[in-house]
Amino acid sequence: MESPVPRPRVLTSWQSYPTGWTADSTYVGAKAAGLFLLPRIWVPPFLVVTSSFHSVFDEIETITLSEALRQDERQLLETFLHWPSQTGGRPSKVLVRSNSPSESLRDRGTYRSYLADSTLEGIADAIRALRRSVDQDQVMCLILQVPIEPGLMGHMSNERRVTADSNRWLIEGLNHSRPSMRHDIISSRRASAVTPSILYAHSEREVLARLRVVGSHLRTLASGLFHCEWVWDGKQLWIVQCDEASVDPSQTIKEHISTTDVAAPPFEPTSSLRHFRDVPPGLWKKLTCPHHFSRVGLPVADIYVLRGDEWTSTDLALRGAIEVDLRRMCQRDVVIRCDLAQSVATDDTLLPTSKASRDASYLARFMDEVALRFASQGLKPNEWAFLIAFLVAARASAMVHAFPKAQRVQVDTLWGFPDGLLHFPHDTWYFYPGDSRTVRKLRYKDLCLLPTPAGWVPTKVGSPLDWASVLDRGEILTLAHWGLRLAESLNSEIQLMALARIGGERGLAACLPWHFTSWEVPRYTQSVQAITDRAQIAIIRSRGDLATARASQISRRLRGYQIRPESELIRDDSFLVEAALFAAQVGKPLYFEGSVLGHAYYIMARTGASVIPIAREPKEEPTVYNKLVRDQIPLIIRNAGGLARVRQISALEAGPLLLQKLVEEAFEARSANSRDLVEELADVVDVVEALLRCNGISDEALRRARSDKLVKRGGFEHLLYLEATGINSLRLDSDGQGELPLVNDDRAAALPHQQSQGSVLESARTRRPEDLARSPSDYRVVTASSWPLGSPD
Repeated sequence: MESPVPRPRVLTSWQSYPTGWTADSTYVGAKAAGLFLLPRIWVPPFLVVTSSFHSVFDEIETITLSEALRQDERQLLETFLHWPSQTGGRPSKVLVRSNSPSESLRDRGTYRSYLADSTLEGIADAIRALRRSVDQDQVMCLILQVPIEPGLMGHMSNERRVTADSNRWLIEGLNHSRPSMRHDIISSRRASAVTPSILYAHSEREVLARLRVVGSHLRTLASGLFHCEWVWDGKQLWIVQCDEASVDPSQTIKEHISTTDVAAPPFEPTSSLRHFRDVPPGLWKKLTCPHHFSRVGLPVADIYVLRGDEWTSTDLALRGAIEVDLRRMCQRDVVIRCDLAQSVATDDTLLPTSKASRDASYLARFMDEVALRFASQGLKPNEWAFLIAFLVAARASAMVHAFPKAQRVQVDTLWGFPDGLLHFPHDTWYFYPGDSRTVRKLRYKDLCLLPTPAGWVPTKVGSPLDWASVLDRGEILTLAHWGLRLAESLNSEIQLMALARIGGERGLAACLPWHFTSWEVPRYTQSVQAITDRAQIAIIRSRGDLATARASQISRRLRGYQIRPESELIRDDSFLVEAALFAAQVGKPLYFEGSVLGHAYYIMARTGASVIPIAREPKEEPTVYNKLVRDQIPLIIRNAGGLARVRQISALEAGPLLLQKLVEEAFEARSANSRDLVEELADVVDVVEALLRCNGISDEALRRARSDKLVKRGGFEHLLYLEATGINSLRLDSDGQGELPLVNDDRAAALPHQQSQGSVLESARTRRPEDLARSPSDYRVVTASSWPLGSPD
């Protein structure tokens, strides 16, 4: 049997090799495997030191690189070092790049690369430095690449985290003359293999055109999903890195969402556990929520309260009865949360929460541990309590942000349970109560939080649910209206946590409010739509990562940090504070994927750190009014979550505007119904008083003018309706000349006062002056539709 051809220790971009070699990332390294996928004329010349060379790396500490290389390898290296540079001569520098076989897109930026002198000793120094930066037993391949002097450099990606359509590519790095425009979205048209040709480009527009060609070609390879780095030298576009992105199927979360659950059985405690409705309101902090939900007519879950002094009591019979109730409840998954008395100054958010469990022994141990923890913090047993409930089988969760009389309500949604919204990407909806309009912003959702026997575990969402809408419009409207009702009942900004798709069902009946807060959400000044270059973002998942970041010597080249806590730290506010203070200390931003309505954002933003949400709100055009308003209107707008730009004008400017306002208010009074008329008349009176002040007219002057009018022209006591006027001719004939009733003051006073709303009196014809004063039956009713639009006063 013929023995296989041995694989060389060094490969180059200008030679041909079996596809099985170049595609084997364990042999050539992950970065090199990606570069070998591309046409060679798209990639700067490179040389790969494969994993077969790994055993020689340590020898370079004691021998020269020339001694470590075989003769054929030295020849390949010399050819590489004499490759013509952009200027035509031998390149003065060589890029020595890390190239781990196990490196993936999630590990971008983990390993360092070095720019070395294009000499054997310069390259050897860079290799030694790279080897010292990683674990000595870790296999590391290398890439030696001719550096390109860039005119522009950037990234292109059609990964699932960037776009749901693999035909669309996010481009970062163009529009350098317009810093506010950091991203372009291009379409690669249909997937097609291309005949390789040099990617000439002499303008940014041509760069985009060449990137479309690259995207069309990449979509024909492997999964069709890639993240690339590109460099443009002003004449030619180069692809310097090409990493394939994987697609994760949504198996676990799909099974979770598709299953339905039977409702929890009725439960009546036989111990000191009490249903929250039997506990007087105002005693406990978190218990305020279900009490208030009930008060404003929202649905509420069954929650049972156990005081700390009852659990820690030395009465064994009392403890035994409680444990019996726990075992009875554990026919279903049970979750235990903690609460604090209203008299305790400590914040009640992110208190310990048990995992969902049917193991009564575990739940008892959890409560014992919490009791010891609270005791160590100086809390008395009567200052805390347990809130015990069956696990609500929610398939999705939401955070709702609303103000009283809000112009817009925000609803953030994610698969799984609410704590996932603290740190993971999510969908965002905006509801506009004025016209019931909704705007949906779908995002890539790679993780959610699910209960498992091991606890609350971040779980991959995967395709296609990673881009699917978590809730529908009807469910969003339900949650938004709940948020508005709460905000108006409290007359405060609120954040409502809600559960949805309970038991696998859909619609209003499968939604449930769970908790609310009324703090002011910290505003942010910057946000980004996506992070394409994750190599410059350090992920902090644990206190170990935080310690490494503090000790790291490479933080200066980082663009910032991102917090993605491990499951046991998701509710640890001290960890969040430590991370935020560290980022502020080193002057780097924290990129934040979670909901800005959650407690995690609130805690980190309040430290003074620069927390930059990875989100994009819809652009709202301001509503232009240019009118006078009452003094409290700007405050009312702000309390409803809006912004108002105002300026104070002079009395001279205000005069014409107040006259315009008077007409506006008069028309509103004219259109008002009987119930609202008094409000509109109050507006008219207030505008009149403002006009008096602006024109320097005193109350006495107004009183005199009114008195003169009453004497000379009368008032409106009798509500006379003038239909027409004519000439009182001396001639009387059958044509009716002279038959219009001419009423003098005395006879007008005798006119009857008809009380019917919306009608007036029309006098009957009179033939003699003495017939003017007649009985009410001589007058007939005419409708208001016959009134003239205007008449003398």
